[in-house]
Amino acid sequence: YFLIMAGSRLERFTPLFSRISGLIRSGAVAPNGAPLWYDVYARFPPAEEPRFERPVPPQAVRQILYAEDVDRQRQFADGSTSGQLHNLFLLEAPAVAAAPAAAADSSSSTSSASETRLDQRQLAHHLSIVRRLRPDLSGSEQSSLAKQLCLEAEADTKDS
Repeated sequence: YFLIMAGSRLERFTPLFSRISGLIRSGAVAPNGAPLWYDVYARFPPAEEPRFERPVPPQAVRQILYAEDVDRQRQFADGSTSGQLHNLFLLEAPAVAAAPAAAADSSSSTSSASETRLDQRQLAHHLSIVRRLRPDLSGSEQSSLAKQLCLEAEADTKDS
C-alpha cells in the first residue's frame, strides 16, 4: 500500500524532495512556486538518498558535568533554591560588614560602591568550597558562610 502512495503523507518516511515533486506533478504547486533549493537538488542530487533505514553512526557522547551542575542538583534536591536563581554577580557585602569599614574611613567621602562589594570571583570560589565541604547546610547558610570567609580573607590581605 505504501509503495502505491509513494511521496504522500501516508508513507512514513519520504524525502521532502519527492513530496514537492509529487505536488508539482499533481498541479498543487506551480513549477515556478517550488522552493529555491528544489532546482539545485534536482540538478545535483545526493550520492546517497537520505533514508530513515540507514543506521546512525555510533559516536560516543561525552558526559559533561561541572561542579556547578552538581551543586545546583543538590540544591534542587533539598529544596533550598526556593525558586530563585543564584546569580553570584549580584551578591553584595552585608551592611554589617560594610559599616565598620565606613566608620574607619569616615574622612573619605569618595568611597565607591565597589569597595563595599565583594570580589565576585573570590566569592564564587569560597561558595564552591563551602558547598563541597558543607553539603548539609541550606543554600542561604552556605552563601552567608562563603561571604564571611570572603570578608575574612579580604581583611587578612588588607592587614598584611
